[in-house]
Amino acid sequence: MSPSNILTILIVIPLLGLIPLVVFWRSRRAAYQVAIVTTAVEFVASLVMLARFKVGEAGFQMVESAPWLPSFGIRYELGVDGISVLLVVMTTLLTLISVVYSSGGAIKERVSEFVAAFLLLEVGMVGVFLALDLFLFYIFFELMLIPMYLIIGIWGGQRRVYARAYGEPCRLVMTRSTSSVATGLERMLVPRSACRVNVPGAIA
Repeated sequence: MSPSNILTILIVIPLLGLIPLVVFWRSRRAAYQVAIVTTAVEFVASLVMLARFKVGEAGFQMVESAPWLPSFGIRYELGVDGISVLLVVMTTLLTLISVVYSSGGAIKERVSEFVAAFLLLEVGMVGVFLALDLFLFYIFFELMLIPMYLIIGIWGGQRRVYARAYGEPCRLVMTRSTSSVATGLERMLVPRSACRVNVPGAIA
């Protein structure tokens, strides 16, 4: 993977951080060190992306595209514009700040699980801002919801039960909306003939 694939690198870095986290799973201190180093490297990579962005140039930049499921017209396609490039940098910065703050004693129980959830959350958040393919966006969005719900429900402080109860309807609304998107994608991509069932033949 070359530095020209900076957007893919931004997706991969938090996933790579899970490897040493698994190795030092039982060590709270090591888990925080892995989290801080990983999110710091991710932030630096986002600054590299920002430095390569050409202000004033129309359209998406640093586009990375490769066929994924060509029979369905689905591609692995990433890119940034003038808005998403700033959102990615802000996301990586806030993630780093959150991890550093939590290492000061805010999170004392199940630290490795917390760090793993945070790294997966970062993958989802960054991927949402980079995805140019609708199906890829759907995957990153769903990936983001799961660790976000766990972080709120398990490590959400004294009022985490209230926050989890309040967040459940929002999660259901978002999940239903993305499920509607998935259904629409299925209807667009899958031929109608493939969805037809010969009922008498099936019964026989």
